Amino acid sequence: MNFLVASEKFALQACALAHLAEEPDRQPCIRQLRQRYGHGVVVTLGEKGVIADDGQGYCRVPAYPARTVDTTAAGDILSVCMILLHEYPDVPAKLKLANTIVSQFIEGQRALIPSFAGSRPARYKRSGRDGPLGTTGLV
Repeated sequence: MNFLVASEKFALQACALAHLAEEPDRQPCIRQLRQRYGHGVVVTLGEKGVIADDGQGYCRVPAYPARTVDTTAAGDILSVCMILLHEYPDVPAKLKLANTIVSQFIEGQRALIPSFAGSRPARYKRSGRDGPLGTTGLV
């Protein structure tokens, strides 16, 4: 099963909604995204968790409480978890595991991300060249 993993902001814009604060708003949104894109859908709701529909039905998986240090790339980590667990059929269980990993990640526990001795983190700077991706380049 392929999944569209989308942010709450994307879901709101794609479904022309003002908010996804309540369950009655969430289910029609997920259904609309699933019909539009033809895949399973996961929408990240930050500290409210995730909502999903894999074609077997709607589910909501709450986020795990976390002491927020850095939320950068939290949605990306959830997407990676979905890729790594692609063959695992139980979507709510898959999302619970993904939420566990995301909560550890935003608490600053980065041990799950390999580091290489002697390497330095990639930094971005202005390259001065315009291209299809703009003027930012990796150095």
